[in-house]
Amino acid sequence: MLDQSGQSLAATSTVLAPEARTSMFVTQHFAGAITSDFKGAVLIEAVNGRFAVVALELGAQPGQFTTLPVSAVR
Repeated sequence: MLDQSGQSLAATSTVLAPEARTSMFVTQHFAGAITSDFKGAVLIEAVNGRFAVVALELGAQPGQFTTLPVSAVR
């Protein structure tokens, strides 16, 4: 979890078995981190293999959802 200047705010890791899937909110993955006014980036790295990520942002109004751009890491 990086702030707007690229400084690390929190770090954690999750080990998944091959072909495994997981789903969690940023607040679940970075338990204890202050995320209420978070502005920055979440960096995801795979040690072995590949991964896919889908991110949704809750909109300004209840019930709104907005997809966020996802960039491929090569």
